[in-house]
Amino acid sequence: MKVGDLVKIQKWCKNKHRVAIVTRAHDWDKAGVWIEYIDGQSSRKDESGGGYAMRENLILLSES
Repeated sequence: MKVGDLVKIQKWCKNKHRVAIVTRAHDWDKAGVWIEYIDGQSSRKDESGGGYAMRENLILLSES
């Protein structure tokens, strides 16, 4: 996965089925990427709308 990829959160995760975009991905970090949700939902008022996600918990919808 790389920056700009559109992803969906797997069904077993806390934010299941939410859609996000990859905002940061490092070659040295094979386990995860940083994402930002783009679906307009927010589970908490003070939530930034994104964070670190494990690659195995993401479904690639569209490559950048």
